Amino acid sequence: MAIHLVLLRHAPAAVRDPARWPDDAVRPLTKAGRLDARRVADGLRGMGFRPALVATSPAARCAATAEIAAGRLSDGAPPEVERWPELAVAGTAQGVVDRLSRERLRGRPVLLVGHEPLLGRLAGLLVFGEDVPALRLRRAGACSLEMPRAPVAGSARLDWLLTRAQLARLGASR
Repeated sequence: MAIHLVLLRHAPAAVRDPARWPDDAVRPLTKAGRLDARRVADGLRGMGFRPALVATSPAARCAATAEIAAGRLSDGAPPEVERWPELAVAGTAQGVVDRLSRERLRGRPVLLVGHEPLLGRLAGLLVFGEDVPALRLRRAGACSLEMPRAPVAGSARLDWLLTRAQLARLGASR
C-alpha cells in the first residue's frame, strides 16, 4: 500500500529571545502564526488531505501548529498528535525514517510537523536516497511525498511543494 506523507514546517513563531525563552523549545507561535496554521490546514483540507497520524517535534511552535492542523483536517474527532523526539531540532533524517518504519502505516496518510533543515534533509533521504537538504520549506510551507511501500531511502516521489501563501489561497478558494 502506498504511503502518503506530508511534511509541514511550523508556522511563524515569536522572535528568538533568550531572556524570555532561555529554552528555545518553548518559544510559541505568534498570533499571526496561529492564523497562518489555520489557513494552511484549510488549504491541505481543500486538497483532500486527512491524516490518520499526526506527529510533531516536541517544540512548542511545532506542537501548536500540529494541534491546529489536526483539528482542522479531521472530519470527526481529530487524530491524537504524537510528539516524536526524532522530529526535534537535533533530530536526524534517518532517525525519522527509522521511526516511520516502526509505525504501522499501512497506507494511512501521515502529517509530520517539524523544523528546517531536518524536513528538507528527510525529503532528500526519502526521494534521492541521500541525507541532503533537497528542498527548503519556509515557515508553514509543506510538501507531499508518496512512497509505494514502507519508508525506505530513495523510495519516495515528491508530489508537490507549496508555500504558506499558496496553501492559504487553496484553503480560501474552497
